[in-house]
Amino acid sequence: MTDTADGKIKLDEIDLAIISHLSKDSRMSFAKMSKATGYPDATIQHRFKRLMKEGVIKRFTIELNSIYLERGALSMALLKTVSEKHDAVQKELEALPEVTDIYVVFGEYDFIIKISGKDLSQIDAVMRDKIKVIKGVSELREIAVVEEIKHYHNDVFGRIYSD
Repeated sequence: MTDTADGKIKLDEIDLAIISHLSKDSRMSFAKMSKATGYPDATIQHRFKRLMKEGVIKRFTIELNSIYLERGALSMALLKTVSEKHDAVQKELEALPEVTDIYVVFGEYDFIIKISGKDLSQIDAVMRDKIKVIKGVSELREIAVVEEIKHYHNDVFGRIYSD
């Protein structure tokens, strides 16, 4: 990891290896990571602490199995908003527990959102009773997910950087 002239951090091969391993298993020990990467344990520990201090690694989290949370159904939705209400719509979407992901996009629509629920009828009720009624939503297109083939929530670097 090096600092650039503009004050930003440039990640090197060691940093990317640490990030890759943590994205697959955030509980991996420094010793195990050292063995897997070939870098000394002390180097791994020092780099990890710096990645945390500099904010490259913001937090650690868990990934839950939605079946156990009675959230076995999934839908995506495309939303158009009235431009002056865009921020207000975003805040209301953020407050809905059924809305698990929100993406601001360019193009015909303003947002792509991911909604989870017990079943599709529950998701339909959320769309009808909670999302369509938000002031500023001008169009809503629902896309029910039939099958999830691949889901990598935390493994962005694992797919980019292979050790």
